[in-house]
Parts: sequence; structure tokens; C-alpha cells
Amino acid sequence: MAKVAMTDPKNLQVIERRQRAVELRKSGMTLEQVADQIAADPRFGVPNYGASSAYDDVRRALDQLNSECSLTTAQYRQLELERLDHMQWALQPKIDVGNTRAIEAAIKINDRRSKLLGLEAPLLLKVEQEMNAHIAEFVDFVRMHMTSAEYDRLLDIVEMMPANYTVPAIAENRERRLETEYG
Repeated sequence: MAKVAMTDPKNLQVIERRQRAVELRKSGMTLEQVADQIAADPRFGVPNYGASSAYDDVRRALDQLNSECSLTTAQYRQLELERLDHMQWALQPKIDVGNTRAIEAAIKINDRRSKLLGLEAPLLLKVEQEMNAHIAEFVDFVRMHMTSAEYDRLLDIVEMMPANYTVPAIAENRERRLETEYG
């Protein structure tokens, strides 16, 4: 079967009919009312046009609009990268002559690019690891200066914290405590 061109008069008529169906529906008409209006319009030449046809036309027109307008995450990321490239390219002549404001703007653009590409994730992991080490030292210090009952109470409080606040040193102490109790 031969493929029909989008500019074929029949295709253009279908596109126009679908757009009209959307306009009528947007104005508050029911699907039955939309169907009656389309069926009565001689431009479209569809006398047996019913509510289900109106529904199909509205849905297909909106699906088409949605597919034309929606960007995937990758497409959005690429668009943002191109915008950042364009901004940096525009700043380049001023950067080349040492304009500090242009250099600062370029640094901000590069920071944004790094975030967009996820290049800072390893840095966050390193910071989290360093924090966990400091917290582990603190937990050891606290344990030495608390009574057993006070330390148990502290662990009870920590257990009530959301899971994303769990610190490995505290979790290990919690496991040791449970092994001792239920061993």
C-alpha cells in the first residue's frame, strides 16, 4: 500500500477536522454535540460522524500534539547542553581578553553543565564517606562518655530516624546491640 503524503488534501481535511473537534470540545461541548457539528459541516464530508468518531478525533489530535511537544529526558538534556554551549560561546570573546565577569559566568555555566551531566555524583559520595567517618568517630567518643542506658536510649532514638539518615557506624552498633540482646 502506497504511503499518502501529509499534504494530501484528504490528510489535510482529517487534520482540520480533528483540530475543529478539539476546539469544539474545549468550548465545553459534549462529544455528541461535537459529532453533530462536524457531521453538519460540509467541509468535512462525514455525515455519519458519531460521538465515538469525535472521541477518536479529539484523542488523536491531542496525542499528536503531545508527541510533538513532549521531550524525553535525553532530548531535554541535549537541548539544555546546547543552550549552555551557546551561552559559553557568546562569552568566549570576553573570556579571551580576561573579563572577570565573563569568566565567572562561564564558571557558572560549567557548574550547571556538570550537574546536568551528573559529574558531581562522585564528589557527593566522597563527602558522604568522609561524613560517615567523622560520625563514626563521634559515636565512639559518645559511647565512651555515656552510661550503657544512655547509649541504648541514643540508639533507640537513631532507630526512629528515616532510613536515609542511617549512618554505617550507628547501624553496626545497632546490629551489635541486637546480637547481644537476642544473640
